[in-house]
Amino acid sequence: MQTNKKRNSKASKRGSGHGKKRKPLNNLFRRIPSYLMWTLISVIVVVYIFFFYRTFVRPYSFRWKALYGDVTYPDGKIRGIDISHYQDEIDWEKLRNADIQGSAVSFVFIKATEEKDMLDENFNRNFFNAHKHGILRGGVPFLQY
Repeated sequence: MQTNKKRNSKASKRGSGHGKKRKPLNNLFRRIPSYLMWTLISVIVVVYIFFFYRTFVRPYSFRWKALYGDVTYPDGKIRGIDISHYQDEIDWEKLRNADIQGSAVSFVFIKATEEKDMLDENFNRNFFNAHKHGILRGGVPFLQY
């Protein structure tokens, strides 16, 4: 008798719907063919890579471009100079029209710091004036070992 009661209780549990229920999302994924699912995943990955490249990689790629404004490529040889507080006052108009061995001055490297705590006293003025006169410029930290 006891065995019949156990059997009946097990049978009633199976039929009462207390087992695992399938989630609707799980059913949706089971209905979609696998080739279609992989195609959808591939399209999502390609779109993500495309927008990631356009947003984060391309604007900061390494190429010759002006810091502000349109991209301009210099003609011929590229020549530049470095300057610091040792040059005192710089005639920027003369520098903009100057040439080195027949090629125009394309850029200026400006000394920014020396060692850990010395800021070049003319750095801000030189950096501003180089931009004002249309000369590509960059700051250079000077480290002495």
